[in-house]
Amino acid sequence: MAETNSLVRTVVATNVQEHSQAEFNGWSLQFTVNKDGDLVRSVIVNGQKGQASMSASIGENGYTNIGYSAGTRDSALTVAILDELDIIIADQPVGE
Repeated sequence: MAETNSLVRTVVATNVQEHSQAEFNGWSLQFTVNKDGDLVRSVIVNGQKGQASMSASIGENGYTNIGYSAGTRDSALTVAILDELDIIIADQPVGE
């Protein structure tokens, strides 16, 4: 086999990330939406409020995970995050 000095890479799928931020009840939230074309593949949310932290995610199959740092829980934030994740995964603008 002959040696080559060049590498040829073929991209078969392109993933686009959308980054956004929000504030809720004193929580600073960062959203990362992973898309493949028009299809939302997953959403990841990370939040911080003082020393407390939270993270949430949802996949295209609807599997959802949400967790808080030890000793922290905000029920209103949990409901708001779950609602927002459903809106994003459905790829619907807020208000529709």
